[in-house]
Amino acid sequence: MARAGREGGRQKSGLRVAEGAPVESALESSTYDGITLRPLYTRADATNEIGLPGLPPYVRDSRPTGAIPTGWDVRQRHADPDPAVTAKAVLADLEHGVTSVWLAVGEGGIQPADLPQALADVLLDLAPIVLDAGEQTTAAAQAMFDLYERRQVPASEVRGSLGADPLGLRARTGRPPSVTRPRDRAREPQFGRVSTAQSHRR
Repeated sequence: MARAGREGGRQKSGLRVAEGAPVESALESSTYDGITLRPLYTRADATNEIGLPGLPPYVRDSRPTGAIPTGWDVRQRHADPDPAVTAKAVLADLEHGVTSVWLAVGEGGIQPADLPQALADVLLDLAPIVLDAGEQTTAAAQAMFDLYERRQVPASEVRGSLGADPLGLRARTGRPPSVTRPRDRAREPQFGRVSTAQSHRR
């Protein structure tokens, strides 16, 4: 055990404390992006400035009205590799209470080139589309951007998620991710406004 001594009027026990600073500051650490982590937080550290939902500091849901006006997002996953079968199933679900679509693309699902056929009857400005494309995330994302462009869906009306998860993909498969930016960068900030998670709530 380190020998205790006095330095600058403060008790020292193997830890350096700056003159005038609280003794617990010796236990603080910093993240790589400069955020100081304290050893202990109390009610006095809480802030009443939590903002509105969907606005800074973004701690109360994704939109100011919360989930009350629209209720739960009911998302159904579709993984049939036949785009015609997927299109029929997606439309049936949307007509019977499902509010967003979760599509498996690539291995175990439809191919990126089949997205237009699978979503042919879907109103893309109303139904959020969430992709689960694994190693084909870039190709699937580009296919979705192209589809929005052809269907003339305004960027402000785009909802859904690209489902990009390169770290999760590496953990599941052991293969390095190869995710790159789609060509249409102008629409990226508007995409994924409902959810970035690859889960569904029923």
